[in-house]
Amino acid sequence: MPVVILENDGVRVLIRPDLGAGIAACDVLLGGQWLPVMRKAPETSWFNDLACYVLAPWSNRIRDAAFNWAGKTIHIRSDWKDGTAIHGDVKSAEFVILDRSPQSVRLKTDRGTAAERNWPWKYECTVRYQLDGVRLTVQLDVTNTDTKAMPCGLGLHPFFMTRVGGTAAMIKLAASGRYPCEEMMPVAPAQDDSLCKSLRAGWHVDGGLDDVFTLRERAFDATVEWPGVLRMTATASHGSGHAVIYSGDAGREPEFFCLEPVTHVNDGFNLETNGWEGTGVQTLPPGKSMRLETVFEFFRN
Repeated sequence: MPVVILENDGVRVLIRPDLGAGIAACDVLLGGQWLPVMRKAPETSWFNDLACYVLAPWSNRIRDAAFNWAGKTIHIRSDWKDGTAIHGDVKSAEFVILDRSPQSVRLKTDRGTAAERNWPWKYECTVRYQLDGVRLTVQLDVTNTDTKAMPCGLGLHPFFMTRVGGTAAMIKLAASGRYPCEEMMPVAPAQDDSLCKSLRAGWHVDGGLDDVFTLRERAFDATVEWPGVLRMTATASHGSGHAVIYSGDAGREPEFFCLEPVTHVNDGFNLETNGWEGTGVQTLPPGKSMRLETVFEFFRN
């Protein structure tokens, strides 16, 4: 299936309908030159090499690829080396194009009939990309098409370049707490700490992070600045009460970093069952939908 290209005089986005409707490239026009804001992966066959992919109907990891729901133990396939089920069910799914314009595309996958579905409930996932000047809007919807209620969570997993135009990035994020984690899964409630304070003031991207944060106002609102070159704002709809930051190996500047708007905490389904508060997990009744809308805006610095 051909790559979908959305382009105007400021932003260019390449989308892979055959690979989770993920983004293969996102470039910004600066000084007459297209500069990559996300890493490029136009020909990859593996979701985790993409510039950005969709997380649905859960984000990050499910411990041991199992959780309890409505009094039953739910087992799904582990698809990561640590034995977890990771980054949702649609990351590698094939999507069909519902409609298309020069500045937008809407895609859908029906997970009610897909043989490779790794989720016991039937559902549909729709993604819409829209360019409007310097703004890229990503609208992600999941609809429960089953006869029973299901747990649900959504997110995006972008890989931003640490350096744009030779300048290293700084992140501002309204983090209110960071979860103590073991193997990227929380073991205690989120706590405000020195890293959260640095993120609120402006944190210069460095290696060593793979952490999940709670957010003030329970809303994703971030700024990434490549000083003297580019500033990007990233906001997500109400309910995006968590964020994940990944920045590679400690002690060295990464080539890219991940700043992910997500609706629930890592391993949220198990934590919800265990009585944790504020997990962000939602219960989606039959016929109901859940939406995450994320807006990226790019400004010359």
